[in-house]
Amino acid sequence: MASDTIKKVIDWAISIPYEKPTTKWGNPNYDCASLVINAWDNFNVPVKEKGATYTGNMKDAFLETGKFEWISYDEENELKKGDILLNETKSTEIYIGNKLSITVDKEGKVRVSNNTNSYDGILRYID
Repeated sequence: MASDTIKKVIDWAISIPYEKPTTKWGNPNYDCASLVINAWDNFNVPVKEKGATYTGNMKDAFLETGKFEWISYDEENELKKGDILLNETKSTEIYIGNKLSITVDKEGKVRVSNNTNSYDGILRYID
């Protein structure tokens, strides 16, 4: 069962308007990394304080909080709500269940869609 924090993170990320192209850091919208970073930071997981600024440094910053574990990505892995799917050079998404993720698409819009990207691993929240 997903923790209360995971539910809040997912609800916040889903609430971002889907029709607007992204910029970064919520001015007024988000790119994939700033969406994921802000989603967790807004709910007392200090990933910004630990240095998270883009996909390339998210892994170390999220692990530094002591609230996540790293799991190498394998298509056979059973994903859990709240898992952060991370390709350290390309993109990141938040898994919300039923093979769906919150992501920023190629047109720069926040979407709920089937996760189809290739990932290096999963950052999993440890409650």
